[in-house]
Amino acid sequence: RMAAGRTRGDRRADIASMEPPLISLQLLRDGDLATLRSLRHALRVAPGWFLLDAECALPSSLVRQVYDRARAFFALPLELKNSYKHAQYARETGGYVPLFQEYAYQPNQVAILESFDTVRDVPANKLPAEFTGVGPVDWPCECPGMKTALGGFYDAADGIARDLLVGLAKACFAPDDDDVDAENQSREYERLSKQLGDDFLADFTEKSACSMRVMRYPGSDDTHTKREVGGMLHGFETDKTSCKKRKRKESSQKNKATAVGIAEHTDFECFTLLHQTTTGLQLKDRAGTWRDAVTFPDCGSVYTVIVGDALEFRTNGLFKATPHRVALTPHERFSIVRFNGFDPSASIGPHGSLPGGDESWQCGKSKSSRNTTQGEHLGKQVTRAAKHLEDAASRGLVPGVDKTSLSSVSSPVKFAQLLILDFDSDEKTTKVLLGRHRGGEFEGQYTGFITEVGAFETPKNAALRAAANAGLELVYYDGDENETEIETETDPDSFLSKRVRERGRFRFGGWLPNGQIAVEHEFCVRLGNGVRLRDRVGVSAGEAVPNTTPRSDSAEKEKEDHEKQKVHPQWFPLHEIPYQEMPADDQVWYPPLFALEAREFGGASRETGALGDGIEKNTERASDSILVGVFQFDPDGFLARCKVDEIVTDAAM
Repeated sequence: RMAAGRTRGDRRADIASMEPPLISLQLLRDGDLATLRSLRHALRVAPGWFLLDAECALPSSLVRQVYDRARAFFALPLELKNSYKHAQYARETGGYVPLFQEYAYQPNQVAILESFDTVRDVPANKLPAEFTGVGPVDWPCECPGMKTALGGFYDAADGIARDLLVGLAKACFAPDDDDVDAENQSREYERLSKQLGDDFLADFTEKSACSMRVMRYPGSDDTHTKREVGGMLHGFETDKTSCKKRKRKESSQKNKATAVGIAEHTDFECFTLLHQTTTGLQLKDRAGTWRDAVTFPDCGSVYTVIVGDALEFRTNGLFKATPHRVALTPHERFSIVRFNGFDPSASIGPHGSLPGGDESWQCGKSKSSRNTTQGEHLGKQVTRAAKHLEDAASRGLVPGVDKTSLSSVSSPVKFAQLLILDFDSDEKTTKVLLGRHRGGEFEGQYTGFITEVGAFETPKNAALRAAANAGLELVYYDGDENETEIETETDPDSFLSKRVRERGRFRFGGWLPNGQIAVEHEFCVRLGNGVRLRDRVGVSAGEAVPNTTPRSDSAEKEKEDHEKQKVHPQWFPLHEIPYQEMPADDQVWYPPLFALEAREFGGASRETGALGDGIEKNTERASDSILVGVFQFDPDGFLARCKVDEIVTDAAM
């Protein structure tokens, strides 16, 4: 209640005069009571958020690297960025969100931004079969350094998030002054804050809902964006357009959506770290007034921290979620956002140790929305925002976007191919194992072992599956001849995973119907030095590899036998590869791929086809290199143009 003689205007003025405090992460870690009180006052009284100095955990140099790599990615050609479109990933592991395709948090509002989203990069073998929200991230290899920068930021933010969860728990119960005579009060504070902090941390694991975004807002003055909008959105009308349509203004308004940076909303997770270098982000304070968020043009490691729905629910309204939006600015701006949520199965209902919050919270949030899980709440809110966008697109209100554009139908189709190499010490040459197709799209042709990547499958998994379906089983063996099958979901740090390596990533146009783009991941594995084909016998060029791997499951065996009948494996020296009996693109990228292998493992030139004896030499940069490129086929199926480059990257699989 307000004191006698004071008005709502007085309270609004008081809140407006309060700036967000700068909280030291180090002092928060130390449990400094003054810091905890300042944090609590900022969230409970005014303004409703705080600033966090996290230099001790996440250096400014890394923030600058993230912005640098984000700018580099967004500068790539649109067709290349679209090959990482987010809708293709069944695990919902992020990806590229094109312009005009950001979810709409309010009806009839279109966000003018593009983003690249990522999640916790967890190997698929550590997750349930169809678990979503975390998993292997498809990093753009065409943007070298992006994986290292964003991945490094993400990992550091995990540590910050844990510190903040503990600090927020302590802030809930911190005594109001230093006169804690109150040995009992002090003991109770320690007990309650530890209990709440432990509960928070128990629900914050590697499966938690913690996505990260780098975002580009082109601004209303951007020429390309204005051309794409074409006067369809409020906020982009030119004087000429306004004059022509002045008489139809009322009708026009009914048929237009409004352009925004991002529509007003609260975040669905626990809390969010926000960083921007220029103005645009706006926050609603506890008095309901919109304020511009602080900018960090020098890319210092200081973040605006706002509360999300999950923390509001969990603290019983003690800390309220912060409404925020991004204005449609004339200037281009970039930002970094890191969401921090609980495990999908974690309850976000009120914690039993906390009293109720204020009445406005109790009235504004339904009981059913509070007594739910993080995953249920997140799914419900994202579905709602996605529907707003779909509805606007179906009514023709979103420039260049319809409902099909928003679905996985418009996303690239991924393929994976495995090339198996072996050095023939007698003939002093390297051979490659190819498969002759007896049916299907490549009938009568040789390729590596190729297949479409499944919904919850990694490209490396798919490449190994393609070889297994042809009766080939790669195994690891030690000096005692003990064999271990190469798992289809490998640990990224394992010996075997390092031996099955991505050497090429290509985009194909004109291959699939309806203009869909294909992305093909090319993997290589060299036999020897611990890797071989199980039950492998000496095979000459042109001879088949026997299919001797036993299978216990009859249905699976029948399926695999069917696959084996389609592909007939045969060895070829590199200089005898039958390119005339292969897809046209193979003769373009096979030679530079083998040359890349030769640089790393030593051997003769591309002309002789020998890759050496497996002794690593001339390895400078070759181990981090990958071929990237594009192949365009004409309507008759002939290769019309192609381009292949070798780049050094940190994102090869």
